[in-house]
Amino acid sequence: MVFDNSLSSGTVRGGTPTIDQLRAAVRVVLARATADDRLWLVTADGIPRQGDQATLGRMVDSLGPTLLRLDLGQAVTAARGLLGTTGLPGEVIVVSDLQRTALGQATGTGAIVVLRPDETAVANAGIASVNGGSQPWGLESGLATIAVTGSADRSVPASIGIGGKPAKQLLVPVGGSGSVRLTPPANGWWALTATLDPDELRGDDRRTIALRVAPPARVAWQSGDRFIAAALDVLAQNGRVARGNDVSFGALGGRAAVVIPPADAALLGALNRTLERAGSDWTF
Repeated sequence: MVFDNSLSSGTVRGGTPTIDQLRAAVRVVLARATADDRLWLVTADGIPRQGDQATLGRMVDSLGPTLLRLDLGQAVTAARGLLGTTGLPGEVIVVSDLQRTALGQATGTGAIVVLRPDETAVANAGIASVNGGSQPWGLESGLATIAVTGSADRSVPASIGIGGKPAKQLLVPVGGSGSVRLTPPANGWWALTATLDPDELRGDDRRTIALRVAPPARVAWQSGDRFIAAALDVLAQNGRVARGNDVSFGALGGRAAVVIPPADAALLGALNRTLERAGSDWTF
């Protein structure tokens, strides 16, 4: 028996969670089993488990919707493989809401019985991703982006907050994304959390990522290499670096250095001797 307790089983249909209907169908099937039957259960984690009626029934009752994705084609293939090792007649029973993205290709032979809820699918909007952009953020602000996926052509209310500060509200089109600037509370690691207003499927209405906030690196660089200088000028204008002596770019100095090979190969010897005097294990 393949019991599909992937995230979509948390959808509420007619006031009843889909997983409750799937559990009821499993109990009906298990009630048909006899002492001579060998039973296996495959859930969203894809692992076949053998047991008797009571053991598998308790297992199904204890399972809730999970973030794991179940490929029904792979599950059926694994189940057919198990049946093939017994040398006995058998069947694969799939209990699922038959979410379209779960319908992978199955291989092997053998009978399949599919049990599914008879209600129509509900419209759902869920958070596909949350992105904090380039990290670390500075203390001034950073840009957070939320992408929303779903089955309806509409916009949904969303909120994004960081580190327990009041969240900012925005409207995000289903199938699109929205962005908002946030000010972090302090330097360090923080939780960036996005939420949607509750709908029939709660499992995808909230998502959290870790986000680092730190002051920009203080960098010293020379204007001799115009390409490096231009790149660092742009980084400085965007607050990614600041003038200082923590890191020396292009020459040795400070507490750390990013050393660039000279354009003139005749200068490599002098550069290597300088690296050796500085205690470096690396030379050009």
